[in-house]
Amino acid sequence: MALYCFFPLIHSTDAPNVLGAFFQEGSIRPNIVIIVCEGLARAYSGPDAKIGSFTPFLDSLAQAGLYWENFFACSDRTYGALPNVFGSMPIGGTRGVLSLGHSLPDFYSLYDFTHAHGYSSGFYYGGWLGFDGMERFILKNDVQLVMDEVGFPSEARRSNWGVPDHVLFDSSFSGLRDQQEPYMNGFLTLTLHSPYSVPKDLGPYLNPPGTGIAARFASAMQCAHYSDRALSRFLDSYRSRPEYERTIFVITGDHCIEKLDKYTADPLDIFHVPLIVYSPLLTRSGSFRGVCSHWDIPPSLAALMEGNFQMQRPEANPWMGGGLDTSKDYRSDRSFPLGRITGNHDTYFHREYLLLREDLYQVGPCLDLTLIRNEEKKQQIANQLDAYLIINSFVCRRNRLWLGAFR
Repeated sequence: MALYCFFPLIHSTDAPNVLGAFFQEGSIRPNIVIIVCEGLARAYSGPDAKIGSFTPFLDSLAQAGLYWENFFACSDRTYGALPNVFGSMPIGGTRGVLSLGHSLPDFYSLYDFTHAHGYSSGFYYGGWLGFDGMERFILKNDVQLVMDEVGFPSEARRSNWGVPDHVLFDSSFSGLRDQQEPYMNGFLTLTLHSPYSVPKDLGPYLNPPGTGIAARFASAMQCAHYSDRALSRFLDSYRSRPEYERTIFVITGDHCIEKLDKYTADPLDIFHVPLIVYSPLLTRSGSFRGVCSHWDIPPSLAALMEGNFQMQRPEANPWMGGGLDTSKDYRSDRSFPLGRITGNHDTYFHREYLLLREDLYQVGPCLDLTLIRNEEKKQQIANQLDAYLIINSFVCRRNRLWLGAFR
């Protein structure tokens, strides 16, 4: 433990098992499937979606599972999703921690945790995994089965980005044939990405009515409905598999579609995404209003695995999140940065406040923002952000995030 003084983000593993009360207990370790959906956001998914929901399947799945209404990505582009969802990692460089390339620091992820308990692992992406440094992150996780665009026939490619979501999901079952249980698999979809080419395979799709904001983004909303149908088809196929009854599915978005926040005039929309946890192992459903982020996924999943399925957690970890908030009432007691592709690290969600560049807002129960004039409070929060950025730079650029280098 003496070495930990040189690794300022390492702390005792103490995230509570808030998910345990919703799950069965047992000695058989469940499979874990984590799906990060390109462009999936709360503005057009879930109850009270700002411009109407275009994800009817996910809406029904949320009612049957565990659902977080006030959930946030920690970056405005995909580059932040994988390190945050799988590793609860700090923001890193200008374009996220993956932009550090060969200097990517050692880290501890959900893949590391499950590997230590005998899990096999996979990662599936329909595009080029080398984009934004994702391949280095996956390889450094020692993921055993990796599929990206190279593994698909050329005729399957439908856009500049890669293959449609339903092709990605369908193809993953070939990998499952060779995978031993228990396993942890990750997915990253891509169809809900500009230029929003709508695959015809699973149509017809919902068409935004009128001349409102949704109509301005009609192709994107149809892509959202397509992606929703692809997820429905994937889960339907999974139900016929023998391991379905012992599998936990985690579904979240990486960010909102581009430019929508300019029309909604809400700077939080780009980061506001859904989180759904669904499994036949659930004993009851739940909907939560506590504010939390991608950072909180790894601590809570690890706590669930230990508390309900006898998988011991390490005594310490470097995860930035403290675990998911299962409050049924609105509550905001977390702090996390909201990274931007511009590299301007000037947005910080701190408890009931949002620091946005030079302005400070109070965040209300409906995530409504009220500009406040309190220079002392603004400076206090700005100082906290500055302190975080100093530590972030130190641990990421000097490989002081995790003890992997000393193993």
